[in-house]
Amino acid sequence: MFLDKQTLLKLSTDGNVLDERVCIGLWRIVIVRNLPYKDMHKTGKVPKFLSHRLFPSSRYSIWLASKMRLQTDPMLIIEFFLWQTRLEYAISNHYTRHCVWKEVHQNNRLNKYNHTAIDEHFAYTLKLKRSNPERPFFLNMFKVGNY
Repeated sequence: MFLDKQTLLKLSTDGNVLDERVCIGLWRIVIVRNLPYKDMHKTGKVPKFLSHRLFPSSRYSIWLASKMRLQTDPMLIIEFFLWQTRLEYAISNHYTRHCVWKEVHQNNRLNKYNHTAIDEHFAYTLKLKRSNPERPFFLNMFKVGNY
């Protein structure tokens, strides 16, 4: 689990303290420093989207946003959403938008990120999907979509 010092302090005041293995429960804690952005929302995207670079020997990664709690064995999630469907990527539904096109439009409309970067990333994702149309590239965890 990646935490900044402020979040670790909050967890500590709630009774979740690091043990001698630098763990809280089953989670090995990694304290992050020198964060790339002042905006924590943007900083959180780094390990989310670059887990394959941060952990090159890992076969799978599961991203849990700060407000999410894992309710089941992570291997069951991987089995259900990836192994059984023979997919490479799974993502949960956004709480209000359920279409990747609408998400791209909304991010551009709100000027959340550089428009060119969003459009290039989305075009690249579509190119990956089109390179092997027989094999779905990703599964929306609640609804399979054609993107």
